[in-house]
Amino acid sequence: QLYAPLGWTSWLDLCRIHAQAAEAQQKGDHTKMQAFWNTRLALCYENTEIVSTTAALMQRAQADAIPPRIVPDRALVITMYADTQPNRLEVSVEAWGPGVEHWTIDHQILWGSPTERPETPGSVWDRLDELRRTPFAHASGALIRVSGYGIDSGGANTQDVYNYGSIRGHLACLVTKGHSLRGRPIIASKPSSQEINWQGNRSPDGVKLWMIGTDTAKDWLAGRMRLVSGPGAAHWHSGLEEEFFE
Repeated sequence: QLYAPLGWTSWLDLCRIHAQAAEAQQKGDHTKMQAFWNTRLALCYENTEIVSTTAALMQRAQADAIPPRIVPDRALVITMYADTQPNRLEVSVEAWGPGVEHWTIDHQILWGSPTERPETPGSVWDRLDELRRTPFAHASGALIRVSGYGIDSGGANTQDVYNYGSIRGHLACLVTKGHSLRGRPIIASKPSSQEINWQGNRSPDGVKLWMIGTDTAKDWLAGRMRLVSGPGAAHWHSGLEEEFFE
């Protein structure tokens, strides 16, 4: 836009936009600076800043002293996400406040094989359902339930995740998969239909698959790790172990 015709974006406007981006960058938010490089200068943006170490994040969590499974006062909504592994589900519960400020209030490892049928009592899927149904106490004393949750379908248990998610869409269950291409949106604007049923046959009521722009999401999170409060900041309860932060 430095070459834009007179009457379009002026150099003074570009200076103001850059100054606002630089101010946000100093606070750890690289979004505006990336947008300036990409959309104003037509150049690639490389965020090479080393954000935080494991020890530094753990120290912040200990200093904040946020108790586990308690929704902070500023948070209004709870979501949940399950990472799928061959012998377990790793489930994180996040509380969200204004400006996408968020708190990890719970992280549980549900041991068990995802190959078990979802309706089997005591299966890893049955325990995931129970966690979704369990309300969390808000700092005000009110009880809040999970508004929506996602499950990773990548890896060796894709069809097992499809089987589980296909009958839970009405519970705001989103089946997801990380995109193999860079620069994709954090979440797709609409899902694609995976029309496969239990027998491997095509079904018009099959599961809806939401694609995740993994590199975009990681850049977004990494750019905000330094924020300690306010919009975009991330927080963690004080009981999380070192492995979680690594």
